[in-house]
Amino acid sequence: WAFLLLILLAGVSMRVADLTADLPGYFASKSQDLTTDGSFLTLYSRNQIEQGSWDPLGYTPWREFKLSLVTGVTYLMYTIIGVSRYASNQVGVILSAVGLILFLFALAPSLSRRGMLFASVALAVSYPLIIYSRTPLAENSLIFFLGLVYLVLSRFSRFWWGILLAG
Repeated sequence: WAFLLLILLAGVSMRVADLTADLPGYFASKSQDLTTDGSFLTLYSRNQIEQGSWDPLGYTPWREFKLSLVTGVTYLMYTIIGVSRYASNQVGVILSAVGLILFLFALAPSLSRRGMLFASVALAVSYPLIIYSRTPLAENSLIFFLGLVYLVLSRFSRFWWGILLAG
């Protein structure tokens, strides 16, 4: 368990290292989505903290961003450590790391110790997961919710309420 914890800490430290820097694969494609999408997801939280209104201009086409898990966690981070790029990038790290830990908890009963170590290494050092977990993208809340649903299904699928809760 100590080695497993060490692997997970190494994976989290790779995600947290210099969160204000450009992403490793930032210029690998022609898309700017790795830096623009996170800004849309944190816009409402920033407005609430800095201006006292979630939507001061009444601009509603992207209202679904206001109702996302990323917006809620970003609001908590901004409340705790202030509005900054570092704080918003922490949201991606937190949601993806908790999601990966939930996956490992779900896998624990069906894997051996060696299997758990392999799974933790695969999840901790996955290049796409490291890149996407460094910004507050909607995919990070998806990793969190999928880990949570998988944990509920793997532990409680024999009960009707477990299937209902996972749904």
